[in-house]
Amino acid sequence: MRMAHKTFRIGVVQPHPVSTSYEDFRNGGDVDHACELLSRFEGQADLVCFPEMYPWTGEKELGQSARALGIGLVAGIVEQTPTGCYNTATLFGRDGSIIGRQRKKYPTAGEIERAGISAGKSYEVFDVEQVRIGMVICADLPFFTDWRALIDQKADVIFNLSRWFALSDAYPATIISRHLEFGRPFIGLNWARFAFPQWDQVPHGFPPAGGHTTITIPPSVTNLKELGHWFRTKQGGIDSMKDFATVLGEEEETATVTIDIDAVRRFPGYFYYEPQRIQ
Repeated sequence: MRMAHKTFRIGVVQPHPVSTSYEDFRNGGDVDHACELLSRFEGQADLVCFPEMYPWTGEKELGQSARALGIGLVAGIVEQTPTGCYNTATLFGRDGSIIGRQRKKYPTAGEIERAGISAGKSYEVFDVEQVRIGMVICADLPFFTDWRALIDQKADVIFNLSRWFALSDAYPATIISRHLEFGRPFIGLNWARFAFPQWDQVPHGFPPAGGHTTITIPPSVTNLKELGHWFRTKQGGIDSMKDFATVLGEEEETATVTIDIDAVRRFPGYFYYEPQRIQ
């Protein structure tokens, strides 16, 4: 008799900030909204993830909500420490305790100049109920390669917490390309469409931007024959992204996905072997 696969339910949040100013946001203006969004997943998810720097602060309140709901959580927190200020993906367990923190390794010039963000030093995989979670923040994923340490550490699922203030139409391609390369579930989280510069960008600002949070999960196959059958019979036809990638819209939105972790660990990758890089 075949044993049941280990499945893991992930909740995805693409939030729209409710704060009316950058100062309000930095002082916790979106913490209550974040807790309300988290509550929508009660009984529906094992782990919920927010995007980069959302809700910025509120570790105590988020931990209390996670514990009350019995849900794990990844939140975008600006971490204040005696040694520096960091753009951090903070991982909470179901009991509200902090399991781990992943600091952004390559903060942008704007983050450094406006928020005093310091650079993280390494990438780490965290065990959440026997599921290995990796987290990469924003441009650390598409523009740098040392996050590959998460692959070497056998991450089962990789989250990309982002806040793209422009070119969000290109965000799905960024996540999908990494998914194709490694055959792991890659879940890219962005803020909903929002005029970021009315807060903290340049004096004249940019138009609203954002959205297109992207969820990618490999099919439950073990070899090339099964992969070929999946391509030929998948929903929407061979060229469709159905059963391959889910892309949210531009407004505030939540979604839930169930991942077969055992299948992820068996899956050899869309090209069967990881492409070899030329030295």
